[in-house]
Amino acid sequence: MNRTRTPPHLITLILLTGFSPMSLNMFLPSLANIAVDLETDYSTVSWAVSGYLAITTVIQLIIGPLSDRIGRRPVLLVALLVFVIASVGCTFAPNVAVFLTCRMLQGGIIGGYPPTCRCRPRGFGASAS
Repeated sequence: MNRTRTPPHLITLILLTGFSPMSLNMFLPSLANIAVDLETDYSTVSWAVSGYLAITTVIQLIIGPLSDRIGRRPVLLVALLVFVIASVGCTFAPNVAVFLTCRMLQGGIIGGYPPTCRCRPRGFGASAS
């Protein structure tokens, strides 16, 4: 069976690119409330920001070559699935350790989006002959 591959739609690439800043900027204002809810201090919960950024930078070095080897689409689909699971884990975290673990997992997966989204939809950027 011959399967034709279609390039991603522009809106898909825009939404995937928006996940990274959205997932960081949405929870920053509520760090104090998260600390109260998880019964810990603010400085412990603030590790979610620095850990998220550190994990994101390290994972990009791993996900880029991995997506070149096995393909960008499978890596992106698995990354989206893990991101959703980590988001649910952050939402229902019973303590700060589970919250920080899920948050670092989110950061690692967000690090996988940029290397896998480096493609263009058909017709964009093509030079005219």
